[in-house]
Amino acid sequence: MSFNGLQVVIISNFCLIAYIFAYGDRMLVFHVMAADRLCNGRIKGGWGWRLSLGLAGIPTLLLTVRPLLVVGSPNSLIERGRLDEGKAVLRKIRGTDKIEPEFLELVKASRIVKQVKHSFRNLLK
Repeated sequence: MSFNGLQVVIISNFCLIAYIFAYGDRMLVFHVMAADRLCNGRIKGGWGWRLSLGLAGIPTLLLTVRPLLVVGSPNSLIERGRLDEGKAVLRKIRGTDKIEPEFLELVKASRIVKQVKHSFRNLLK
């Protein structure tokens, strides 16, 4: 199974939300205390909360944009039918031109995976 860019962004954001729910109480307490001390306590004019919100948005923006900038893995490229790109990425990762056996193995595995129907439904049986 391969994902397109939008699916990766959605999955990344859901992972971030799950992380926040899992550790949110600790993060929230720390963030509120840090924002109060750093932004509201020292910045005049009442716009400290805006700065705090903006600074909190930077990691979220990075987590959202990062998947779009990452080159696909050789396996995902091969599964999407982009064999030449998959071979080039595999060559770059391995640092050698002797990748043909591994490349052929990935192509064979991709063909086998494409023959499987309803893989998620089969897991739930």
